[in-house]
Amino acid sequence: MSPSRARARKRGREKRKNPSLRHSFASLAADLGYSEPTIAALVGHKGQAITSRYVHSTDAVLLAAADAVADPTAELMGEGKPSTDVVLLRAAR
Repeated sequence: MSPSRARARKRGREKRKNPSLRHSFASLAADLGYSEPTIAALVGHKGQAITSRYVHSTDAVLLAAADAVADPTAELMGEGKPSTDVVLLRAAR
């Protein structure tokens, strides 16, 4: 271990990686319409191969099916009709 890393660990500042955050960030960027080369640059990948493993696109049909089942289920459970508030996400430029 390098001396600077040992000092950082001693002070509790050791650099930690969070792959879950990277996966979520990359997937959201893809859902917003950004290209894989752009996402690769944003997350610090040198090539697209690694980025392709990080990106998981949302399946719109699957989400619609989940909503179609969840809404009547919530009503049957007495939770009333769920809120229909829509949160708009900005599209890629």
